[in-house]
Amino acid sequence: MAALGCPHLVLLGGGGKEDADFVALGAILNCIGEIAQQRGVGVYYHNHTGFTGETFEDMDKLLAHTDPDRLAVMCDVGHAIKDFINQPVQQRALRFLEKYWHRLRFIEFKDWHPETDLNTCVGEGRCDWEAVFEIIKQNGYNGWITVEQNGPSRDRTPLEWARISCEFIRKGLGVWLPFPSGAWDGRIYKSPS
Repeated sequence: MAALGCPHLVLLGGGGKEDADFVALGAILNCIGEIAQQRGVGVYYHNHTGFTGETFEDMDKLLAHTDPDRLAVMCDVGHAIKDFINQPVQQRALRFLEKYWHRLRFIEFKDWHPETDLNTCVGEGRCDWEAVFEIIKQNGYNGWITVEQNGPSRDRTPLEWARISCEFIRKGLGVWLPFPSGAWDGRIYKSPS
């Protein structure tokens, strides 16, 4: 990864929920983080359904066994909204972002709705996007944000779905995303206005 200029290694995994599983996974993540750090690659743990870091409480337990100097975190907003079930639904991602902002190095925009699961356009689910956008802007976040679109819902084409999410994010963050006639080069620009 270092030789190819890839600065980000996003990890998810683990499957157990016993105390020993959190300790063991924490040790593995610390080891990977140390190796990556020596090569200039950042390592981030990804909250995700079905893995050790599924719930807010799981992430708390896991991160307690990791070294913040070796392992940062990624916030998958959609999985936070879906999986952090002991938090108020709209605030699930926001609470995680607030608590772990000091370790945050990567964000994934995705949304969740009980009817469409993670096949939801960004902005049409249960996330309080206004609060998420505000914390990003207030803290001057300039790291990576990816947008994952699991699959179209509500009889839309993938392109229509991507445009809806893109426009919502553009307005919310105040950035210009070039998406003219279906061709998008993947770059994000500050709004010319």
